[in-house]
Amino acid sequence: MRIAVVDDAGFGLEGGGGVYGKEVYSGILSAIYKELLGFDVVKVLLGEGATEFEDVIRVIGSKMPIIRALYDSKATKQLLGIFKERGVEVIHANIINPRYVNPLITVKEKLGIKLVITVHSWAFVCPTSWKIRFPEMKPCDVKALSIECIKCIRSMNKALGTRYAEIVRGFFLT
Repeated sequence: MRIAVVDDAGFGLEGGGGVYGKEVYSGILSAIYKELLGFDVVKVLLGEGATEFEDVIRVIGSKMPIIRALYDSKATKQLLGIFKERGVEVIHANIINPRYVNPLITVKEKLGIKLVITVHSWAFVCPTSWKIRFPEMKPCDVKALSIECIKCIRSMNKALGTRYAEIVRGFFLT
C-alpha cells in the first residue's frame, strides 16, 4: 500500500524551525508506516515549513492570501499530480490550517482514494505549545485557556524577549 503523510507546518524534529509536537508526530507517523507496517510512504509538506528529510515533496500553492483562503487551485493541481503519479491509495493529513482541507478533499474525490485527517499538536492544548510552565520550567497540568496561561505567556515574553504574537502563533492561522 502506498500512503501519503501530509503536514502543513514542517516535518520531523527540525520541522517548523524547532521541536514542535505536530511536526515530530508527522515524522514519526511516516516512520511507523514505513518501518513497522511496510507501506510505501510519500511525505508531502504543504507550505514553506522546515524539514530535515530529503525525500519530502513540497507543495507551495498560491501566494495570494485571498485565493488561499477561498480555494487554492494551484495546490490542488500539485497534489493531484503528485498523488496520481505516485499511485497513492491513502492520504493521512496531519494539518491545522483549514485552507488545505478543501484541496485535499477535492483530490480525494477526483482520485477516489481514502483521506484521514488528524490534528496532533500541543498548540490546541497549550498556548506555548510545550505544556511547560514558565518561568519554573516544570510540566504544566493547567487546562488551557486560563489565567495561568496568560501568566505563562507573559513570563515567556520576558524570558525570551519575544512579542506576544510570536508566542501564541499556534492559535492563529494565516
